[in-house]
Parts: sequence; structure tokens; C-alpha cells
Amino acid sequence: MKNRNLWIVFALLAGLYIFSQFFSGRDRNRSFNPEIFTIDTSAISKIEISSKSDNYESFTLERSNGLWLAKKGSISTKAENSALQSFMTQLTGIKATRVAAKKKEKWSSFELGEEEAKAQVKVYEGNKLTADFCLGAFRFNNQNQTAVSFIRKGDQEEVYAVDGFVSMSMSQGFSSYRNKSLLKFNPADITNLSFTQNGETRTLSKTANNWISSVGEALDSTKVANYLKNLSNFKASKFADDFVEAQANNAQKASLKITGNNLLAPINIDCYQVPGRDPAFVARSSQKSDTWFAGDSLSLYRGLFKELKDFE
Repeated sequence: MKNRNLWIVFALLAGLYIFSQFFSGRDRNRSFNPEIFTIDTSAISKIEISSKSDNYESFTLERSNGLWLAKKGSISTKAENSALQSFMTQLTGIKATRVAAKKKEKWSSFELGEEEAKAQVKVYEGNKLTADFCLGAFRFNNQNQTAVSFIRKGDQEEVYAVDGFVSMSMSQGFSSYRNKSLLKFNPADITNLSFTQNGETRTLSKTANNWISSVGEALDSTKVANYLKNLSNFKASKFADDFVEAQANNAQKASLKITGNNLLAPINIDCYQVPGRDPAFVARSSQKSDTWFAGDSLSLYRGLFKELKDFE
């Protein structure tokens, strides 16, 4: 009789253990999915981003004939490859480490409430929406030198914690995905530079041995070479999409004409200092005539234009 009672107690305990493991495990798996979403980057056709830094004005990154285009409003330009690749790498690396919250009431604690998220991202494979998520706060632990970001899927209330700075790096605005290259050429090909500033034109010409000015003055070839090296891959930091040249009738203008070997055509650069604009200088090159770039006197103007004394 005693043995029979012991077997009954044992069976009950075993049953309770199996029951608790089965149902608690099922609940845990249902509420926490480390993958969050599964994406094949080779199949992605479009990415739609609404970033707080752009006041949530949506823009898209679209694959077209093997190229990626960044589009917003009337602007359509080749996407900056390094920014796009960084986004893709981080997208596939998103893995949840835990569920940080399960209810909508907690969203604000992680900057994921309405008009609080750093960005909303939608990823498409053809017409299929394969990922829809919001990027919230990120927190950095100085002691451990580790960071955690918070993400919410578009159709769920749960907030997930993800290792790293994805909330910051993946929420960049439209400008981050645009090609900021104003000039691109081989400095060894250049034979002539013609600067026009304040109505005065100064020319630098390359001879067999060195560079000379338009008045025959020998210049420091090393300084010219360093200038051409910086100029040959010149990038601006900002865009001036609202600028039209008709606005610059009374603005001070400077121009630069670059000629040389192996160029399809001379490269022309126009630059204006426009009162009331911030930053005040806008410029474009014939290599990218559909885009006006913006910058200040140091980063843009002095980077593009030099005086003869700079090469002596």
C-alpha cells in the first residue's frame, strides 16, 4: 500500500513538472523571437524609411536595373554605396536579446511612442512587406562599454532589446544615403587650372618640370599636387536642394575651370555666396550639374578655391 501511494505521488509530481515545462516553454517561445524577422538582402527591392531627422518625411532606397537609387519627392539620385551596405549589414544582424516590454503603455520608456521613434523602416521583396519596425532609444553602458537599442515591430506591442547602435545608425535621414561627391578625377591628368574670383582670373599651367602662374611665376609643385589630390575626390557635407541659380543674381560668384588629359570635357565649378543662407556658400560642378551642394567658407569655398599665394 505504501509503495502504491509513493508511485501515485511520484506520478503527480512528474506530471506537474512536464506540464510546467511544456506550457511555460511554449509561452516563452511565443513572446520572444530572437530573429524578429528573416530577410534575404539579395531579394530586397525597396526600403522605405521615415526618419525623425527628416521630420518623418518618407524616402525610399530602390533597386533599379542593378543600381540602388535614393528617392525623395522630385529627387532621384544614385545611393551612396557605403551607407547602403552598412544599412544592409546591420539589418541582417538584428537579433533580439530579450523582450524589454510587452505593453503599449511602456513604449514611451523606450522612445517608441507616437512621434517618438527615431525612424520607421519598411523592407520589401517585390510587393511583399517582409519587415516593418520602429527604431527607438539606445543606451550605452560606460562600465561595460556596451550599447543596446530598442526595436518594435510594426504590428506588435512588444519592445525588443538589440545589442549595438542600430537605433542610431539605421535611423539616418535622406542625405546620409546620397552621393556627396562634387568632383572625381585623376590628379595626374590635370594640366591647367583657371580661377575666377571677384572678376579677376588667374591661371595655373603645368609644364614639363613644374607649375607656373599666368604671369610666368614658378609655383611650389608639391603644394599644387596636394591641392589637386584633395580636389580630385572632393565631397561636400550638405545639399542645397531649394537653391536655384536665378536666386543668385546679386550674389558673389567664383568659378573654376579644370582641363587636362583623359577628360571627356573640361570640368567647370560654380560657387555663390548667398546672403541670408545658412550655410552661405553653394556650389556645383559640371560632373554633377543637377545637384547644388552647400557649405561654409572653410569647408566648401576654401576647399575649392585658392589664391596664388597658397601655391608659392
